[in-house]
Amino acid sequence: KGLLMSLKGKRILVTRPKGQEEELINLLEEQGAEALHFPTIEIVPPDDWRDLDRAIERIEEYEWLIFTSANGVHFFFKRWKERGKGSFPPLKVAAIGPHTKKAAETRGIKVAFTPVEYRAEEVAKGLISLGIKDKKVLLPRAAQAREVLPRMLKEAGAKVDVVVAYRTVKPRGGREILFQILRQGIDLVVFTSSSTVKNFLELIPTTEVLAEVKVAVIGPVTKETAERLGLKPDIIPSQYTASALVEAIVNYFKDEKEEMLCANQRPIC
Repeated sequence: KGLLMSLKGKRILVTRPKGQEEELINLLEEQGAEALHFPTIEIVPPDDWRDLDRAIERIEEYEWLIFTSANGVHFFFKRWKERGKGSFPPLKVAAIGPHTKKAAETRGIKVAFTPVEYRAEEVAKGLISLGIKDKKVLLPRAAQAREVLPRMLKEAGAKVDVVVAYRTVKPRGGREILFQILRQGIDLVVFTSSSTVKNFLELIPTTEVLAEVKVAVIGPVTKETAERLGLKPDIIPSQYTASALVEAIVNYFKDEKEEMLCANQRPIC
């Protein structure tokens, strides 16, 4: 890890939803950054619980339950409790990454599979290698999500039920707050999902306001979304976690500082 206070003097904007920003902001502040929070997405319940309720009532029919986010874990078990359900049956649980795995384990759920690389494609490949053909799979997730995971599993012969457990929406208001933050100047904006990128860009008049701002993304899917919408990410961690993201940010600014020193003292470099 970089030395503590290595981000001193940097103003960094975090776009994570309210209630999910604390870890990232704490890690940035430990490195001396001024971390600003402007949530560009809000996590809310589905418009209709019926599909999830139906799946919960038939939970013992499934052999695998797949969580692709901590939000999915939260809303699934929130609804499980609201439906008056007791102990969880012994079906196998897969989690896309360590944060999602931790969310399940804190609820007493044993996670049987987590991929080495925290992507939907790797979840699918891992489950296919474990033998998913003819298995019944439940995938509670966001209302709008990539289709790659259920598609790959279905092509491998799995019977997949995709149900909406939550929605991501754009928070109301706040545009003037964002403009004020941008007017005061930031060094870096951090995106942790495709939705944070999309909603952020809908709030600003043009990407030109970010001309002098560096962009960090948590993983390749968010990177692809940013690039498609006209942004050029400068920082992407090797692992898709908050701690790895902050480490990548530290290293980026450390390298940038060293390059500037070399430019000013070329004979030494």
